[in-house]
Amino acid sequence: MTNNEDNHSIDTIETNQFATPRKSLDEDFVIYEFKSESDFFLHNDSPANFLRKEQYAKIKSTRLFSLTSKTRGHIALFYCANATLEHVSRSKTFIGSLPHQCHIGRFLLSQGFHLGEFLYEFCAIEYDDGKFHFFDTKVDRLVSKYGCSIHSTSPILLPDFIRTNGDFFLIDTEIEQCPTSMHVEGDLILRGAKNLQLPKKLAVTGDLGIEGSDATKLYASFSVGRDLNISHSEMKNLPKNFDVGRHIIAIKSKIVKLPDMLHVRGNLNLKGSSLRELPEGLKVDGNLDITDTNITRVPMGTIVKGRLFSSRNVD
Repeated sequence: MTNNEDNHSIDTIETNQFATPRKSLDEDFVIYEFKSESDFFLHNDSPANFLRKEQYAKIKSTRLFSLTSKTRGHIALFYCANATLEHVSRSKTFIGSLPHQCHIGRFLLSQGFHLGEFLYEFCAIEYDDGKFHFFDTKVDRLVSKYGCSIHSTSPILLPDFIRTNGDFFLIDTEIEQCPTSMHVEGDLILRGAKNLQLPKKLAVTGDLGIEGSDATKLYASFSVGRDLNISHSEMKNLPKNFDVGRHIIAIKSKIVKLPDMLHVRGNLNLKGSSLRELPEGLKVDGNLDITDTNITRVPMGTIVKGRLFSSRNVD
């Protein structure tokens, strides 16, 4: 589960005879419902980890759900829901893997709740018709006027074709199936993604960020409207033909080769990367940063309209 700045962790919620089991997710986890706010107890040595008074007042008289680990004897997650899901808290002390968030999201939908701003908690995106797709199931196409944000504790399946009219964020998540075609009207951020294979057809109107991912290849003719960020990634080279609207950022990347005649419309930041030489015919409209690299010369014909930053003398 991802964190939300308005959510507060809880150490333990003790169930009693008033807690009703609603759904078993696997051999270890069960979703319980409490009949009222008086049917659960918060125990924590630090008052800062209690629900704030105004939050507690807000959730009174709503339906309250909790996700309980049977074998470890304490609550892993706590849900407070009404006609729409209003609050999510999670245990600070829980250690171990959780069931797939998609299963919990489906359960709450089955109870008639709208997931609202917490949709991202359940690895889901909303279709144009108001239905939902959960990323633990396989579909061939996904077209949505909405964006999504995914941070899953379990591997996810991405459709073969994806088109969204909003940002698509996938953070620190393992991908079991990758798309072959993707068009995002907004930012595509795949930070820390595991088993990432980028689509052969890729168009992003905003930023493309694959920093910290294990992706090794971008295919020819990909297009990015603003910035391309491959920092701290396993990307070793870029194709000959592609279009990036502004900056290329490759801080501490594994990049070893850039294509000749590369034109960067903004800054080219190669600080701390594995690159040993600049390409022939390089043109940078902004700044060029080769600090902390093994680059010792700038080829004849290189054009840098901004400033050149280097931690050593270069020819």
